[in-house]
Parts: sequence; C-alpha cells; structure tokens
Amino acid sequence: LAQAARSGDLHAFRPGQMLATSRLLPRSPVYVGYVAVVATGYSAMFSFLSASSFVLQDGLGLGPATYALCFSVVVMGFVSGGFATQLLIRRLGIDRLIGIGSMVMIVAAVAMTAPILLGHVGVVTIVGPAALMTMGMALNNPSAMAGAIGPFARLTGTAAALLGFLQMTAAALVGIVVGQLTVHSPLPMALAMLTMAIATMTAHRLLVLRGRRLAGTA
Repeated sequence: LAQAARSGDLHAFRPGQMLATSRLLPRSPVYVGYVAVVATGYSAMFSFLSASSFVLQDGLGLGPATYALCFSVVVMGFVSGGFATQLLIRRLGIDRLIGIGSMVMIVAAVAMTAPILLGHVGVVTIVGPAALMTMGMALNNPSAMAGAIGPFARLTGTAAALLGFLQMTAAALVGIVVGQLTVHSPLPMALAMLTMAIATMTAHRLLVLRGRRLAGTA
C-alpha cells in the first residue's frame, strides 16, 4: 500500500483494477514465454520430487539415510546451478543462459530415460541425471523470472504473483500425475522430466525469442 501511495496509484489494490492489469500480461508473448520456462522447469523438478521415494526406496530398496544422501546430491545440483547463474548472468545475459540451462535439462532427461528404456535402472542413473536436471533448472528460472517481471515496472507485483501462481499450479498438477504413475516404474518420471525439458526450450525459442524478433520487426 505504501508503494502504491508513493507511486500515486491509490486504486492499485482494488479487485477490479488488479483484474484489469492482470489481463495485460497474457498479451505479451515474451512474458508468457518466460512464465512457461519457469513453470515447465519447476514441473520437471517436481516430477522427481513426487516420484523419487517410489523409485529409490520402493524400487531400488534404499533406506531412509541413503535416500536422504541421494536427495542431498540432487539439492547440490540446484545450489551449484544457482552459483553458476550468479557468475554467468552478466557475461552471457538472460536468454543465452536460459538456452544453456534448457540444453542441460534435456541432456539430463535423456541420460535418465535411456538407461531405463534399456533396462538398466540404478541409483547413479537416477540421481546423477536428476542433479544435472536441477542444475539446469537453476540456470533457467532466476533468469526467466527476471525476464518476465523486468519489463513491467508498474505491474511488478501482479506479474510476480501471476508467475508464481502458474508455476506452482503447473508443478502441482504434473507432480500429482507423475506420483500416481510412477508407483511401479520409473519411466513415467523420466518421460515427464524429458517432456518438461523440451517444453522449456520450446517455450523460450518460440515465444520469447520469436516474440522479440517480431516486436523488433514491427
């Protein structure tokens, strides 16, 4: 409220005003593309979170302590991706970093899916690619969030809230489906991660980069 008062927009928090401003955001393909990058990347991670206990504990017979250790390896992938983002963002820029992160996610998903299809399911072939997947997601998501919210200086709160809502909703839906399907096989989890990784790259190229080119041409 204090921010709204300082900016002179005393009606910013009225429901009608919030609905009117939120309608502006989906009209921007760049915003939609960045939101899709965040949502699909988060959904890829949630695919693992939803199914990892079935795969590692029930399927591979890991105990609680070993499962926790494996989970910490995946978390370290996310942390290392965050540190890499801080080091590379100014040098590479948002879109180049998202391109790299998306490719890392696809490589990770293929590295997990291929052994499963060949019948070679093990701790290393699950945890290693999952850690690489979260690293790629950590390269993408902060950059995509900045890209989505940055152009909307006067709609920052609305843009961030809508992004967060869509991110969590998509991840929850994907997580529920994957969790139900991965009870007897790790393949649904791996395929979901691969699908989300491909969707991440597709959204960035078709919506963000293409939207920018079209806007520049116009």
